[in-house]
Amino acid sequence: MIQKGDVISDREKVTPVTMIFEAEMELLELLPQKPILSKGYSCIMHCHTFADDITVEALLDVYEKDNKEERDAKAKFARSLQCCRVRISTKVPLAMEKFDVFPQLGRFTLRDEGRTIAVGQITKYKPHKVTSSIQVAGAPAQQQNQQDKSDKNQALVFDMESGQVAQQKKQLDAIPE
Repeated sequence: MIQKGDVISDREKVTPVTMIFEAEMELLELLPQKPILSKGYSCIMHCHTFADDITVEALLDVYEKDNKEERDAKAKFARSLQCCRVRISTKVPLAMEKFDVFPQLGRFTLRDEGRTIAVGQITKYKPHKVTSSIQVAGAPAQQQNQQDKSDKNQALVFDMESGQVAQQKKQLDAIPE
């Protein structure tokens, strides 16, 4: 079942999933009670149809919008109308892509208390390992795990009548008593 926030992609080129990414952001007007953005800042991120809490893990550098050459890599915070590079973590895995590769999945906005405080573009991400939640109908979870742990070097047999490929059954020549 497809739900809000899901991304449908091609099987050969799966959309990357991540929980930690780096982004370049342009800060808009921050809230009066929270006039700075620093490590640990928490707010809501909107990226395509996804909306959930995020945390700013690190502030990598800060610079003025019109002067990109003067970057402050040791900055502890950023103020309204500045630009910055940050590392962000989400609470759940999120399908996204770098802005350069696929702009529609590489844009996001940050909102706090109903106001948009920043807009940004994803520049890097750390891939997150995704485990399939799909199970074969009628097979209990324990059998699924046993099938996954089967010997990968075992010979495969093609049944010409049914057209199915299956693993060769182990022959029990002698059973010690």
